[in-house]
Amino acid sequence: MSQILQPCKVAVVIVDNSNVHQLFPSILHAIQSSTFVALDLELSGLGNRQDLGTSSLDDRYKALSQVAATRAIIALGISCFHGLHVYNDENTNAEYTTVMAQTFNLMTLCKEAYTVDPESLQFLVHHGFNFNRQYSSGIPFCRGADKTDNENGKNNNFLRRLISELIKSKKPIIVHNGLADLVFLYQNLYLELPLKLDTFVADLTEMFEGGIYDTKYIARAKGDENTTQRESVQSCADGNRHIVIKQCDYPKQLGATIDLVDCSVFSFNLDEPNDVCQPFAARGYCSSGTQCEKSHNIDDVLRLEEQMMTKKRCKKRKVEKDDSEINDNSRNKIYNQTDQKLTLHRSGIHRAGFDAYMTGFIFAYYCLKHNYQNGEMSGLVPSMAELKDCRNRMHLNRKMIPLQIVKSQFAKSSSSHQKKWQQIMADEST
Repeated sequence: MSQILQPCKVAVVIVDNSNVHQLFPSILHAIQSSTFVALDLELSGLGNRQDLGTSSLDDRYKALSQVAATRAIIALGISCFHGLHVYNDENTNAEYTTVMAQTFNLMTLCKEAYTVDPESLQFLVHHGFNFNRQYSSGIPFCRGADKTDNENGKNNNFLRRLISELIKSKKPIIVHNGLADLVFLYQNLYLELPLKLDTFVADLTEMFEGGIYDTKYIARAKGDENTTQRESVQSCADGNRHIVIKQCDYPKQLGATIDLVDCSVFSFNLDEPNDVCQPFAARGYCSSGTQCEKSHNIDDVLRLEEQMMTKKRCKKRKVEKDDSEINDNSRNKIYNQTDQKLTLHRSGIHRAGFDAYMTGFIFAYYCLKHNYQNGEMSGLVPSMAELKDCRNRMHLNRKMIPLQIVKSQFAKSSSSHQKKWQQIMADEST
């Protein structure tokens, strides 16, 4: 089995209009030197969720396209994972793969009129999203095809250059339930979306030659169908093969731009958590918002889930014992012996940068778990033996079959994409 040892605090570099000039070269270097890149977006809304879950994929894509044309990206999270080296601990016979993670949260601001969905904004506010910073210093952009600098503002090219660098890098792109993210990324920072789904898929196959991996689909395909990101993290808890996540030592002058996200761990105990909101625990969202009287604290949710799992394990081990004979001291001893796992501490964190890090974190775990070859993380992704069946397969809500990002022999890529893609590749050669 495999385990990931991650730092107590994840350093997320906050990038906005005030520091993008300074930090942009570092972002490009992180992408170029990475083994894979994880992405996550925060959006101004997704419209009518029922339209996005229709049975027809063509209708679903049409609805997503309309949403992406009227809504906007408000934050872009990028987490670059670099495979470093492998070493063995002779004392414990454990094997450690060291991986470097560099994570950026880009605050973005669409300069055109766009729709906002109140529920989406309320959700972000409740999870600490800083709309004051986004509107005052977000990196500006306009949707659709490239515009001139006079139309778009001075810094628009930073975001579009970033997408071009991702394309040129040919790195594997990692998302979590990421079809909507890819549609928004295309419409907001690349080109106008094609009218047909087949054309969009054909364009994606050329844009991201390193492949697209959806951790939601990977969890489903590898036997964890109902697993959320949080539950996937909790499953990385035992064994003698480990991934050690390390981070850069950033200079002191960047201290104001770095958000240290608390990922400290705590041992399970028997203290009863607060009364947990079940809708929030199940879906990460509660319609009552701040008016809900029950707990929306992730720590409480995790403790409750851990208690339930531990009680089930203890019950199986004590089927022949009478519960009345077990006093409080022995019960505490049993619980402490049967479950010393550590769980992730996320106090209300829901941001694009951190979510991108978590997406890459889960992908690194599945890489180690299913395809560890020659002890080299750097050679892992291109030659995936076990995860290659998950390459270019996107999870679809309410569907058992994924969307395959494969160019059909009956569909061609769009002419506008071909022109832009050829220009990007030409820039690479020069």
